Amino acid sequence: MNAPHVIACPHCGEGVDVSEVGVGVEISCPHCHHPFLAADDFGPYRLEGRLGSGGSSTLYRATDTDAGRPVAVKILHHARAADPRWVETFLREAKVTASLRHPGIVRILDWGRIGERPYQVMELLEGGSLEQRLAGGARLGEGEALHLGLEIASALRLAGAHGLVHRDIKPGNILFGPGGAPKLVDFGLCQAANALAEGDAPVFGTPYYLPPERLQREPEDARSDIYSLGATLYHALAGRPPYPEPDPAKIAACHEAGPPPRLREVAPDVSDETARIVDRCLARAPQARFPSYDELLARLAEAKRLHQRRTPPSAKLAPRRPGDKEAWRSRGELPADYRRRSRSGSGRSSASAHGPEAQPRRRWLLALLLFFLVIAALAATAVFYVQGMGNFSPGGILPSLDGR
Repeated sequence: MNAPHVIACPHCGEGVDVSEVGVGVEISCPHCHHPFLAADDFGPYRLEGRLGSGGSSTLYRATDTDAGRPVAVKILHHARAADPRWVETFLREAKVTASLRHPGIVRILDWGRIGERPYQVMELLEGGSLEQRLAGGARLGEGEALHLGLEIASALRLAGAHGLVHRDIKPGNILFGPGGAPKLVDFGLCQAANALAEGDAPVFGTPYYLPPERLQREPEDARSDIYSLGATLYHALAGRPPYPEPDPAKIAACHEAGPPPRLREVAPDVSDETARIVDRCLARAPQARFPSYDELLARLAEAKRLHQRRTPPSAKLAPRRPGDKEAWRSRGELPADYRRRSRSGSGRSSASAHGPEAQPRRRWLLALLLFFLVIAALAATAVFYVQGMGNFSPGGILPSLDGR
């Protein structure tokens, strides 16, 4: 039996016995009932709070006390740490992710074991996940979704160049870093391209975004990740997954039966160019999808360019509510009714007074003002000349003939 290990509750200061509590476990103080981490020192990392938890590990916000910087620490659950296969997979994930240096992929800073607990240390991303942004049926603007698609597709192209398939692209695995930059995380299911699922092994992954070949235990390659990215973009643009079925077994059957409704059927405001890209990503047959990330990236870039052309920057337009201007600018969007309002005669915004349509009138007024200034200057010169001639005296200028 372990000797009692008593620590002070950070809220009430009363002693709490944590001798039977594992590292990073959140408990409730028996005195004040406030939750807190029972053991917050994990090697050189001071755990400060839970960021999230999954079936195999828990992610904590922490401080690297050696480097003096905030980090995120992922610790394998105690039960999983006793299984060598889980440990191997967990540490391989860290090694694979660390080998992929790309601005769209989370940076792994350290990994290994402390005691019997495998861990990973990564950069701290405090912008939340795409899954959180889409909660409750929320949607991304088209410009923002295209930007996200470009960043994640570029990151996946790098993984593909290393012969890897991520195999778990979904909103929960896309986090946002400084400035809202999207970053891909969780390479735990990553494997070599064209690897074949083993017999009756369980199918891992979130059903909403699984490619059909996973369900049929067929080889997977980059086009499988393209399918999952397409399903993620579909959710971001439509506010719902391709198959919004609560029963996972039925979702699998839907995937096998055929593609979901076309994007514009559920999100008619999305442009034809963007909808065609997403629909092609979700083709049931891999050969009907984009054959490479290069082609997908080219199409996404073209769709983004056309979108930006349709929605001019909002810098010259006053927002209707505080914060709208920055929000529209970050999404690359501008509400259509605002453009109409700026062109209408009533309710004029600053755009109607200072926008491009006011420039010819302003130049005409300046030209007219300049003309009158020139006329006034000529008139003043003429008056001065006439007055000077009236006072002219030859004797005052030439000497007399007699020398006086």
